[in-house]
Amino acid sequence: MKKIVLILLLVVLVSSCSTQKKADNLVEIETPEESQINETFIEKVEKPEIIEKNKIELKQEPKKIVFTEHMFELDKVDYIVPLGELEGGWEEREVNNMALVNIKRTGDHGSPSLKMKIYAPTEMSLVFYSYYGYGDYSPTWTLVFEINSDKTLKLSALTDVPDTIKNKVGTEFTKGEIRLQTPLLFNAGDVIGYAGGTAEYRNWDVLFYDKTHTNKFVNQERYEKDYMGERYRTAICAFDLYPDDMRKEYVKFYGFNAPGLTTDCGSASKDVVGTLSGIWHFSKQGLNKEERGDFTSPLFIYNNSAGGTSLGYVNIKRYKIYKDNPTNKDPSEITNEHCYNLVSAWDNSPEGYAFFKLVSDTEMQLATVNKGVCPSNFPNDYETYYR
Repeated sequence: MKKIVLILLLVVLVSSCSTQKKADNLVEIETPEESQINETFIEKVEKPEIIEKNKIELKQEPKKIVFTEHMFELDKVDYIVPLGELEGGWEEREVNNMALVNIKRTGDHGSPSLKMKIYAPTEMSLVFYSYYGYGDYSPTWTLVFEINSDKTLKLSALTDVPDTIKNKVGTEFTKGEIRLQTPLLFNAGDVIGYAGGTAEYRNWDVLFYDKTHTNKFVNQERYEKDYMGERYRTAICAFDLYPDDMRKEYVKFYGFNAPGLTTDCGSASKDVVGTLSGIWHFSKQGLNKEERGDFTSPLFIYNNSAGGTSLGYVNIKRYKIYKDNPTNKDPSEITNEHCYNLVSAWDNSPEGYAFFKLVSDTEMQLATVNKGVCPSNFPNDYETYYR
């Protein structure tokens, strides 16, 4: 009997030890397995979500472009007309989006301008070009460079380009801008063109378009429906992409007809709510060229950095109402009606008047004749314009 009890006791003790060993082993095995499972879960589920979120945020925030090389020979600059101060008509509609670089002459008035080298301000690729001439004028080049998918630099009225471009595209005249099948890459500081050097051309154009930027207009919807509307909405001053220490080298040249008239590089939009300043059209929507006798659409009217008023087109002409003209008044200060006496740009002789009457933020009336001076009351014969 004692022998049987002793055997049973030994069995219980062995069984208990075995169970404890298994339990201990289970803990030792389970702990790393659970840890491994958790790490695997984090690695395969949580981490990709974080990475994907970061990818989305990076995609939504375009890379900031900063120019590192000067765009042209600054010692040859006379002055730079700020963005939006050139009152172009519809055939020159992009002129309102450009800064105009005027080059010093080699001698007195009428002498050829200096020949200026133009450089790539950052790494970029030539994607479009054109080469053509009008009548007896020497042909000029237009070059369009893509910096990234959002930003484009366009240079026009260039008198020559380097062989790297000529060897790629040739020198045959083009009809409009031609797309390169394979973009031509330029590094920052590379020579990409030449301007001036002739009696005909002493200035050239700099246009920059940034799809992440939006210029504001009184009737914003008008500029959201076609390619040219996009040009107006996205035009910015290229020189603003320089760091401050380099940008100030350009600022000192800003002015409508002389350097140092302003420190602002301008804007493609001159619309000012509740005033006459801005761009006006015959139609209530769209961007179309129209003519009705002496009236033309679109019509541009705004104050320039010389303190005068730029007006185009009236009586099929562009007019500059200079600061010393008794009828000169900043259009952004006209909230009711005002009349300008017009004078010839050539000999300052009288050429009639332009009488404006603001009806609302989006409607105005214009009465104009090519003789006489401003009447005391708004005439009955007028044309209606809209923003």
